[in-house]
Amino acid sequence: AALMTFAAFLGLGFALPFLPIYVRDLGVSDSRDAAQWGGILIGVGPLLAGFLAPFWGGLADRHGYRRVALLALAALGAAQVLAAFARTPSDVLVSRLLSGLFGGVGPLGLGMASGAARDGSASRAIGKIQAAQILAAGFGPLLGGAVASSFGIRAAFGVAAFCCLAAALAVGVGYEDPQVGARSRSATAGGPGVAVPAGFLTALVTLVFFVNFASRSFTPILPRQLEAFGVSRASLAFGTGVLISVYSIAAAASSFGFGKLAAQGDPIRLL
Repeated sequence: AALMTFAAFLGLGFALPFLPIYVRDLGVSDSRDAAQWGGILIGVGPLLAGFLAPFWGGLADRHGYRRVALLALAALGAAQVLAAFARTPSDVLVSRLLSGLFGGVGPLGLGMASGAARDGSASRAIGKIQAAQILAAGFGPLLGGAVASSFGIRAAFGVAAFCCLAAALAVGVGYEDPQVGARSRSATAGGPGVAVPAGFLTALVTLVFFVNFASRSFTPILPRQLEAFGVSRASLAFGTGVLISVYSIAAAASSFGFGKLAAQGDPIRLL
């Protein structure tokens, strides 16, 4: 499950940050319009995936995580191929809608990890999934920027499709759905839950939403900002990839450090 998550998110990181540049290659000449298109194209996939995550989870519970994950990864790979052969921004929008409709890889990975974990190891399994997402977010844009600058953004989408294929291969070869009883035991292996006040949970979810809203809103405008600083058109993809990778790696280090501090003190004060 961790390998699937890493490969899929690595592939998505190969191409998504460069959509504002890609739409300019597809005929959007104004940089402001390109940033607007980039925001729409980058945001529509996660938006749909977030709304549909409960649906994919329920589907996996009924039909098995392996089968549903293979379907989702095949659709994600097809969406990257469609984007690679796009002729207009509307073609890319169709590919991003397809990615969003079948974009439940993250929640599926968490469910697969917790369901297959032995007693007492569900937390470690989920931690591996989160680590895979962080590593992919850190290295995907950096490697994708190098590919896009050297061979073009269409090639980056091709590599993204290959990563989805590799993720599907990892699931097909290395994952088997656990028995229902084993899955239920894994879900409760962490012991009794801790009662959390509803008001605190609502405030925490709101905080996480707005922090991510702010931090991720910069991605569509990074290429335009770099261009304003004098970065050449040929180097825009690589420069954008470097900035996003640096941010992701710094966020990973921050998460690790604050996690240790939270275990020793008051996490509310840290927030």
